[in-house]
Amino acid sequence: MDLAQFTAIRGMNANKAAFDVISQNISNANNENYNSKVINFENEVIGGKGVGVAVSKISRRMDEFLQVEVRNQRTELAYDGILNRYMDRVQVLFGRPGEAGTLNYEIDQFFNSLNFLANNPDLKLQAVQRADSLTRRISEMAREMYDLRYDADIEFSQLINYTNLKLVELEDVQRSYSIAIATGVDTTSVEDARDAILTEIAEIMPVFTSAKDQVISVNTVGGLALFDAYPFQLHYDEASGPDVFVHNLPLNNVSTYPLNGGSVYDTANQILVRGGREGEISSKLTSGKLGALMQVRDVELSEILLQLDQLTVMLRDKINAIHNTAGSVPSPSELLGTYEITSTAYQQLAGSVRIAVIDNDGQPLIREDGKAINPLLLNLGNLDSGIGRGSLEVQTVIDEINQYFYYDPLLQKTTIGNLEDVRIASRTTNMVANGVFNFDFELVNNSDKNSVFSVENIQVYDSGSTLVAGALTTSLPLTQSTYPGDRIRSSQLQVDFAGGGGGPYSIQATVKVVDEDGIINSSVLEFIIDDTPASGPNIINDRYIANSIIAGSASFTAAGNVQKYIKAEIVTNEGVTAASGEPGFLKLKGLIEDIGIIIDDLDSEDFGYTYNNGLVIKPTYRGFSHLFQLNNFFVENKEVRNSALNLKVRDDVLQNSGLFSIGKLERSPSYIENKLVGTSNARADIAFAANPDIGSTITINGVTFNFVAAAVLDNEITIGASLAQTLNNIETKLSATNTTTAGTVDQANYQNNGLNTLTIFYNTKGSSGNGFPVSFNLVAATATLNNGAALAADTGSLFGGTNKFEAVEVQPNSYEIGMGATQAVIEMSSLVGQSFSFGRTGILSAITTTIGGYGAVIISTNSNKASQISQNLATQQNLYNAFYEKFREGSGVDLDKELASTVIYQNAYVASATILTTTNKLFESFMHAIRS
Repeated sequence: MDLAQFTAIRGMNANKAAFDVISQNISNANNENYNSKVINFENEVIGGKGVGVAVSKISRRMDEFLQVEVRNQRTELAYDGILNRYMDRVQVLFGRPGEAGTLNYEIDQFFNSLNFLANNPDLKLQAVQRADSLTRRISEMAREMYDLRYDADIEFSQLINYTNLKLVELEDVQRSYSIAIATGVDTTSVEDARDAILTEIAEIMPVFTSAKDQVISVNTVGGLALFDAYPFQLHYDEASGPDVFVHNLPLNNVSTYPLNGGSVYDTANQILVRGGREGEISSKLTSGKLGALMQVRDVELSEILLQLDQLTVMLRDKINAIHNTAGSVPSPSELLGTYEITSTAYQQLAGSVRIAVIDNDGQPLIREDGKAINPLLLNLGNLDSGIGRGSLEVQTVIDEINQYFYYDPLLQKTTIGNLEDVRIASRTTNMVANGVFNFDFELVNNSDKNSVFSVENIQVYDSGSTLVAGALTTSLPLTQSTYPGDRIRSSQLQVDFAGGGGGPYSIQATVKVVDEDGIINSSVLEFIIDDTPASGPNIINDRYIANSIIAGSASFTAAGNVQKYIKAEIVTNEGVTAASGEPGFLKLKGLIEDIGIIIDDLDSEDFGYTYNNGLVIKPTYRGFSHLFQLNNFFVENKEVRNSALNLKVRDDVLQNSGLFSIGKLERSPSYIENKLVGTSNARADIAFAANPDIGSTITINGVTFNFVAAAVLDNEITIGASLAQTLNNIETKLSATNTTTAGTVDQANYQNNGLNTLTIFYNTKGSSGNGFPVSFNLVAATATLNNGAALAADTGSLFGGTNKFEAVEVQPNSYEIGMGATQAVIEMSSLVGQSFSFGRTGILSAITTTIGGYGAVIISTNSNKASQISQNLATQQNLYNAFYEKFREGSGVDLDKELASTVIYQNAYVASATILTTTNKLFESFMHAIRS
């Protein structure tokens, strides 16, 4: 009976334990972190005899494979959830294509305002306001993207800290588990708590678990430990603010450290995420919330910013390129660039740029002599700093601008024929005593006629007036065509002073100018060259005006009242003149009242530069003004990055919309002027009866030529074996260009008929030729002069030139800009329909489209991406739900089953209790029998 009672009690205890498990199951039926418990019984045997039943173990009913898969799917679901949440925020910021305030809407409105302005020049303010609205929208969108990146980084940091807390909790749970194992108590609740923690961590990052000796180990991607007997901690210092992303400062590493003693990091650590600047960050975290936040922060939002930057650069550069070819009325008196450079920097430049000065009405400024100031047409590709044409030190460009607008007005001019000025320009970079001097002639044609300039002869004299034999090393003649408005430099000449006795040296050049009407003017000009210049040996591009006119028709025009117009220089941020090599900005400043400066980039282009040390300055392919950012409409950003963030209209244009450059320089219109125009040339015929003798002379315009047996001097004519030969010699000698004929004899043209007659034509049509005297003195022979009146004589003037007044169209060489000129804004407005190439950015492939079209593509692409992410989230949610439901089918609480088990255990408990009651009664009966 004792055994029966013992067995019954054991049965009752076992069934009570089963009731407790069932009760716990039923009460946690709605707890998703709870796994259904199962009680396991075993037959208890003592001394080889069965003594009832005992609880062997309480376990959890679950499929561990499904548990791992559910956890993995939860990691992916958390990843998609984060992406979806942030892309939804992006869509709210972007709006829908075409909505007011959206990107492509603002672009369309801006171009519409340009179109209105092209038809009504008075609408500048509205166009500038529209431009400002567009730039603000683009800048705000970029700022919002950076704010979102910072928000993602904050959330990233918060999740790191939350993970650390959970890992510490996991240590407490592991400790409880170890105690439970040691004391033999139920561990299932502790295991549920552990799994709940792991599930939370799995949402943040992938986790992989293993167990050894009842101790769990937890790792994440790359095998990095999160828990191994004791917890590890993640360490990350979050960004200090959005500007970390704006300025692309490096982000910190995410490291794992084992916790020893509960709070102290030891020296061992591993890198979970390697930080750095954009494009440098690396990690194997591609799922979970941390992976999603990194994807958002470092990829998705970064790509959107790059798309905005690409759009901005295209819009900005296309508008600025046109704006730098244009001007306004009135135009600014000062242009200050924003491209930082030094005066000693080099650029490879090609093409030409036009720089003009105008008054407040857009008309060309007038010089003191009453003529308009023509613009400077600066041929950058022909300019030389000493290492080759087009390879230009910035200072060389500055010097050329100053030469024209600052120094030239102070210089005396040497006029010959239709050329307003003739002077020498140095091409020498290292002038030494008695060295080599390279130079060219700079010619200014401010007339309405083409002409050909030629250098016929050059002689060099040292300071002792001694001829330096063989000094010229260049073949002559040198010719250079000039056209109305030209300021042009000829091909290079070279003289070698080595044979001289010391400088300064005198270069005496015999030059000739023949205009399109055949009018010839020649002169001998003297230039003084110091071979030991006080300013130093590098005299490249220095100008030398004629010191004297030795012979010929050239004349000097004195400088005016010392009027300077523009000063170009490099200035610092403080606006003071920068020292040589000091960084600064190109500045063109007007020096008189009511002056405006306009630059037209024409075909000028920047090709960067490669220094000898390997430093490469990338080409921008921009025009001159655009390169130096002298007249940008939109503010420039140094790099593509952050172009959208920093986009804005130039401050002074915002404050004064009149500075919006919408017109272009055009040549001043022609006008009709009544001029006295020659219609025929004065002429004379000299008929020789016989060959002249030695001692005979002929005098042309005051210059006497002697007939000799063998000519040596310029004023000597060789008598030929026949009159025909002598006539050829006369024609050759009178037609020569030299100091004897310059400015006198060369005013006429000479021809012989090959028999006995020399015909003289005055070069200029009209009656002015009647003042050209001709005479002769023949010792033995005779000749007659027929000046048109059939009068024979040995002296007279050319006769027969006629002229009349005619209405002549005069085409000025000056440029101006009309009050209502809109050529530039018409070009700007036409950009709306032009397609441009945009590079690949992330999922957005390279594309050729309009500026507005690209704005719409940005919105639609990211809208489609957000939609796809939302679909991915829904798909992942369904996948997770399927795995979770399958898992819960095996591990969740089945109330029907639990209630059925209640009946079973209740019956078993009642049966055990009945046995106990029965045995008690038997025992009482037995004792009663004994007592009785």
